[in-house]
Amino acid sequence: MFTGKEVTPIDINEFESGIGTHRADNHGVTRAFFYSKRAIEGLLSQKDAVGIRVYYAYAQNGDKDLYVVATDCKGNDIFPKVSEDNQQSQDSSIALFATSSNQAYAIRSELPCPGFCGDGQ
Repeated sequence: MFTGKEVTPIDINEFESGIGTHRADNHGVTRAFFYSKRAIEGLLSQKDAVGIRVYYAYAQNGDKDLYVVATDCKGNDIFPKVSEDNQQSQDSSIALFATSSNQAYAIRSELPCPGFCGDGQ
C-alpha cells in the first residue's frame, strides 16, 4: 500500500492561495502548528514506519488539535495498545507510550500559530 516514497508536491502559488483563503475566512483562529525535527524523526525512526498520519482531534480542554502518528507500509498506525504501564515523555510535545514489549510515539500540536509564528507571520 505505502512505500515511504509517496510525494504529492504543491505549487507555491496554490500553497499561498490556499493559505491566504483560509486565513481570510478564519481570522483570529489557529492556522498552523509547529512540529520539531526531533519529534518528526522520532516518529519516522520507529520500526516499520514509512510515513505519518495526522488526525483531527479535540484536546482535553476542548480546543481543536492535531495528533500525529507513524504508519507502516500497510497503512496501519504504529501505536501500542493502551495499558496501565504507559509512561509520558519528558518532552511535553511527544507522548511516549511504552510497554514492556514495545514503544510508540504520538505527537500533538503544542506550538500554534499565531502565537509561535516566524517573523512577518
